[in-house]
Amino acid sequence: MPGSEDEGRFLVTGKDADRFAFKTPTLRNVALTYPYMNNGATATLEEAVEIMGREMLGREYSEDEVADLVAFLHTLTGEMPKFEIPALP
Repeated sequence: MPGSEDEGRFLVTGKDADRFAFKTPTLRNVALTYPYMNNGATATLEEAVEIMGREMLGREYSEDEVADLVAFLHTLTGEMPKFEIPALP
């Protein structure tokens, strides 16, 4: 995003094509995995949808469009898988 100082995967690979590219997780259970964005600066799905529309798509979504997109994202919510850090031998 403009003004971002985090150069993303470039810091790992050193490849210019990876500058400002980020590893992106699945949208499954996205409503349960806040805060959002690579730096955790966005607390709500509504704000994340607005930012991504504006910064990545060059589009200002209406309140109804944001609400529809957030409602869709909530349909991707299911049971959070139980995860335990394994004990190493």
